Amino acid sequence: AMDSANPAAALRLNGLAVMPDGAVAPASPARPVLRFAWRGRGCAAELAPEGLLLSAWAGRVPSTAAGATRRGTVLAALPGLARALPPGWRLRLSPDHRIRIEALCPGDYPARMTALLSRLVRFALSLDRLCDALEAAGAELPGGGPVQGRQPAREAERASSGSDAAVSPNSRAA
Repeated sequence: AMDSANPAAALRLNGLAVMPDGAVAPASPARPVLRFAWRGRGCAAELAPEGLLLSAWAGRVPSTAAGATRRGTVLAALPGLARALPPGWRLRLSPDHRIRIEALCPGDYPARMTALLSRLVRFALSLDRLCDALEAAGAELPGGGPVQGRQPAREAERASSGSDAAVSPNSRAA
């Protein structure tokens, strides 16, 4: 019987080695990332040293040309959304005004692929109410353009440059 002791039998999946018994491990020194789309938004699950980092580009603040009122409404909604996030989650605003939601599951990443997929599904389903709230406030899809019903899945958004600003639950819209 094959098991985790036989890495040659592993399925390689975006930097992950999935063993025949379902065990998950990084396949290389690079940080493995699984990318997927949910409601037209690029999402990712990254096996980081501090744990499993789940993220989604949840929306984008409209440009001033799209309407100052709509832009102001979205900006005013962000602190309230940040306060409503579950523990361990955070909302970030990137320099290009995309809204990123992150959830860190500290500690070891899931030992089995089924557990990893379960976390991905729970994260995606938890995004629903946040996406609904962003859409209600007038946020655009992360790639630009107003949300018009459910959009087809887009390719995963490019990785964050690391220069995003965290939105504090106590911050005020500019």
